[in-house]
Amino acid sequence: DKAAKILCPSAAPATVNRQVYTPVSAVLKHAAKRGLCEYRQIQRPAPPKGRVRWIAPAEAERLIAACSKHLRPLVIFLLYTGARLSEALYIDWQQIDLDRGQAQFLATKNGDARGVPLHPRVVATLAKLPHRKGEVFRRPDGEAYAEKADRSGGQIKTAFKGACRRAGIVNFTPHDCRHTWATWHYAANRD
Repeated sequence: DKAAKILCPSAAPATVNRQVYTPVSAVLKHAAKRGLCEYRQIQRPAPPKGRVRWIAPAEAERLIAACSKHLRPLVIFLLYTGARLSEALYIDWQQIDLDRGQAQFLATKNGDARGVPLHPRVVATLAKLPHRKGEVFRRPDGEAYAEKADRSGGQIKTAFKGACRRAGIVNFTPHDCRHTWATWHYAANRD
């Protein structure tokens, strides 16, 4: 706890956990496996309750309608696949199979590729896009989004906020589209 206070004095609990408690715990587990010490579990600080925000289908329709032409396909993709924004922004047409209704996410947060079925609305939306090479989603000028260095969503921040404002939706971020997909999926499938 003292090390955490010294090393990360103003960091959020999740950062302190990731930067201090997790590495120390790993070292202790490794040492215990080698018989160098007795294993002791570290008491980690309790993380604050997470924020979960999702919207109802009628709100999603308002948001989609309020999106600019270039943003609309991306928002539909996010709402109906549960993709992280970084996964969607940089997905390439080689990872999309419209005939089979499948998308393959190769660059995921945990490093494991995964495939997802595409909702018919996503297939129809993607089929209307004018290009079939390179990144699927494009800026208003038709160019691909900025390099993968900015994975926080800054590339669409202004456009997304404007769409939310026009749709009358408050306190909603691109990541919340993922929460929305999960909520809808659970409501329909209880899984």
